[in-house]
Amino acid sequence: KEQYVNIPPGVVALNITPRDQAIKNLGLTHNGQPIVGWIARVTGVKNPMLALEVADAMPDTHFVLAGGGDLLDQVKVKAPSNVSVIGWAKAEDLFGASDIILSTSENEGMPVALIEAQLAGKPVVATDVGSVSEVLLNHETGIVTNKNAGSIALAIESLLLDKQKRTEMGT
Repeated sequence: KEQYVNIPPGVVALNITPRDQAIKNLGLTHNGQPIVGWIARVTGVKNPMLALEVADAMPDTHFVLAGGGDLLDQVKVKAPSNVSVIGWAKAEDLFGASDIILSTSENEGMPVALIEAQLAGKPVVATDVGSVSEVLLNHETGIVTNKNAGSIALAIESLLLDKQKRTEMGT
């Protein structure tokens, strides 16, 4: 043990924007549908196309994709009607507006956004890659799932149907 030093990632809890203000800040229209937030670089390793597949399978849920990157234009073109692709946004606003945070990454080192989401009291659904299962307690602070769009949609749906479980995971 003496040969190792543990250096925490330096993540602190964000000052989360209240929901109504967050929705306004993000330029969204809220029609009462649940909101699933996704925030990452819009690039291959973060797999935004998988998030679009999940959204396509859940037409009664509003997905908000935040971030910028080389796939942003392609994501905007392919996004189904229940997806708002908003580009770069403050995490405080995205977390404030969202009921659940989604991560569809192909690979992760230390998923800081997932740590921030949990500090914001948001349950997370994330693909089981890299150290996701080290920062997300499966079925305690969220759900760790495989990279299949159907499995991810089922995990999100299970949380949307159980507000008490979402609340417990958030706390």
